[in-house]
Amino acid sequence: MPALADAQLRLDLPSSEYHRTEHALDPIDAALAYHDGDYRAAIDCLLKDVVFLKEELFIAERMLSKGMGRSWAPRYERELEA
Repeated sequence: MPALADAQLRLDLPSSEYHRTEHALDPIDAALAYHDGDYRAAIDCLLKDVVFLKEELFIAERMLSKGMGRSWAPRYERELEA
């Protein structure tokens, strides 16, 4: 596992608009490399990130007034692609 300073996964995407090309960094490969190819560890980490981000979204939703968000409300689940 990387040192504490490198504890967060870095994708180092180009500053211009990101397009998936043979030269672009694949986020799946980056996640697996971060976990030394351990699929279970990568999935476990990503699921923990989902829980954390849903909790943060819940807190943000409670702190955001309806007037400030112009009646916008967050969605907790993404729409699945067909």
